[in-house]
Amino acid sequence: MSFLKKLFGGQQPNQLNTNAPTVSTFTREGVRAQYKSKEYFDSKYVSIQKRLESDLAFYQKLIDERGEHYDKYKLSEFIIGRDYEMLFDAGFSRGDNVLSLKPFVEKATYHFIQAWHLEEDNYSQALSILSLGVLLDVDKTYFDQIDALFRKDHYNDYLLSYLLRYKVSDTIIVPTLLFPDDDALKSLMDITTSSIPEAQKKMNHFLSNQWYTRQNLESLYNAHLSDDKYLGYWSYEAAAITKIMKLDDSSYKDNAYYPYDLMRL
Repeated sequence: MSFLKKLFGGQQPNQLNTNAPTVSTFTREGVRAQYKSKEYFDSKYVSIQKRLESDLAFYQKLIDERGEHYDKYKLSEFIIGRDYEMLFDAGFSRGDNVLSLKPFVEKATYHFIQAWHLEEDNYSQALSILSLGVLLDVDKTYFDQIDALFRKDHYNDYLLSYLLRYKVSDTIIVPTLLFPDDDALKSLMDITTSSIPEAQKKMNHFLSNQWYTRQNLESLYNAHLSDDKYLGYWSYEAAAITKIMKLDDSSYKDNAYYPYDLMRL
């Protein structure tokens, strides 16, 4: 989404990729994501795993040397949380058993909570963490803690509160978006407020026409053309909303960006 630039940076012109495929199939050797081979995702998985081990060791070293409260801005926690998220992405894309990947989401969520700092823009990560939490049914205590952080800091957003409400019944759904000019976010908000038949049509349109665009994915657009940047183009939020609304996804379950296997748990 265009809000990804706030995490990854970079400005790209608004452009549709008219050559982007819209149908997902299990490619060679059970790989879920298109474009790359199992060998590519094996290599990515090992690389991320090694980086995670290095980041954990470095973080522990700093704690040992400076004390556990040395990192005022929780940057190390943020980095470790992202490592776990990327491990999930790599494992899911190469075709791993979904439930075997759930611990990565739980650990990413834990570190997201530990890393929370209002001055650091965490919107894209928050949306991903909560969406995966809905899909993998992570423990409610994680959602309770995130809800408490958002309330304390008045971090108010419609979609984040909508996802939180799935687990935390007293979450107040905020009527506005933090990024009200983001077309993809506006479309997702519109889907959640539509009737079931209309929501199904709109979700199909969203995945087919609005997800894989340069405006939406920003610096991740065409990541598959690089040697090591690509981890899949999954719209976890689309699947999470489908689950919450109990939509019939038959019209878009084969879309290349829809993580259908997360709906089969």
